[in-house]
Amino acid sequence: MAIVIEHGHNGSYKSSSVIWYRLLPALRQGRLVVTNVAGMYPLHKIEEFLGEKFPPTARLFRMSSQDPTYQRLWRVWHHWMPIGAFVFIDECQDIYDRDVFSGKPEYDLKPIDYYDSILPADFIEHFKDMLLKYKPENLDECDMDDTGRVVFDEQGQIMYPTTPKESFMRHRHYNWDVVMATPDITSIPRPVRACCETAFAYNSKDSFFFSKRKPRIYEHNPLETGIPTSKSVTFKRRVPLAVHLLYKSTQTGSVTKSGQSQGPFSSLKLRVVLFVVFPLSLCWLGYNLYHFFNPPDQEAPAAAAVAGTQSAGSSSGSVAVPVSNQNAGNGSSQSSFVMPYQVTELFVTGSSGAIYMGRFEGLVIFSGVRGQQELAFNSDDLVNMGYKVDYLGDCYSVVTDRAGRAMVVNCAPRIYSQPSTPQNVLPGNVVQLANLTKPS
Repeated sequence: MAIVIEHGHNGSYKSSSVIWYRLLPALRQGRLVVTNVAGMYPLHKIEEFLGEKFPPTARLFRMSSQDPTYQRLWRVWHHWMPIGAFVFIDECQDIYDRDVFSGKPEYDLKPIDYYDSILPADFIEHFKDMLLKYKPENLDECDMDDTGRVVFDEQGQIMYPTTPKESFMRHRHYNWDVVMATPDITSIPRPVRACCETAFAYNSKDSFFFSKRKPRIYEHNPLETGIPTSKSVTFKRRVPLAVHLLYKSTQTGSVTKSGQSQGPFSSLKLRVVLFVVFPLSLCWLGYNLYHFFNPPDQEAPAAAAVAGTQSAGSSSGSVAVPVSNQNAGNGSSQSSFVMPYQVTELFVTGSSGAIYMGRFEGLVIFSGVRGQQELAFNSDDLVNMGYKVDYLGDCYSVVTDRAGRAMVVNCAPRIYSQPSTPQNVLPGNVVQLANLTKPS
């Protein structure tokens, strides 16, 4: 048994949410439902539309609050509301104002027969039946206080609240569940809000195509206004179209859009940026990242361009010198390979670096023979001249010239020399001991 306030702007799905998620389950539980919702279908029509049968105890009593006479009747609903009823008061800001809780005698409790000219006879009969249902046959000790007064009236029936304020303060004693809906929660008097268990603030998000009929709901303290902050916890709950089988949400019966707010995707510029510019930018970024981490082989210029560059007389350039296999030093160079620094033999003398992410990061040291000279240089020197060096091992590298001609370069072979016969290492002025022992 609780009192709940559901509030939000017009078209925020607060009333339809209450009908689908609170009122309909109450009917399925076989409860009496009393509501002032405009356009509510009778119980047998709802069963026909939904294709289901409610329990025999389920009842739906509809009484509009738009007529002034029945609006006054709703203000004193505690006079005629049966025990255990589920009460849904829509647009409650038209019913409850601060004047209701001013203590005027017109709002004080009156017997149920006082309303026999307004309320249906079967409803009044149900009211009386519920009183008799909870009338105790024998009084317990807890039913009487120490002054001798009992908590029941002179007929032995449950005593109803005498004022509107008391009806909210003691609603649990009568098994009432009360749900109120309003666009403005501040229009509900504070005595009513103080008795509420919780409040839910609704905000339609129909302007977002992925949030159709899924309002944002914020649960908050009923004494607060219900404006969520960036840290507030909210949730969404879809309101199905089938709810309109239970009632008409408008006087005309047409289901209209919830508002005129424009979502972010209504802007053509934003759609172009999100669905055209942004994907193309991602593709461009991915393409550049791929080629950054996987650089392609450098395209070699034509051999004629290489020869023309070498003829310019650069001291650090390379000259196209035909190299025969017997003079190559390692027997694996091609006849048209352009040797750097005009060397005739090229060897690997060492390397310095490490393998990182499957690639060698460091330097390969080379030596070359040019006439009677021996030159020393590294892989960076060759790269600066336009060569490409692929490290395959400590004594195994592949050097590619500008024209794309490759040459396998290995370490220089070791020359093994036969050790000479040991010679007399004694100085000439040292006399051997054996000579001293000879007899003269």
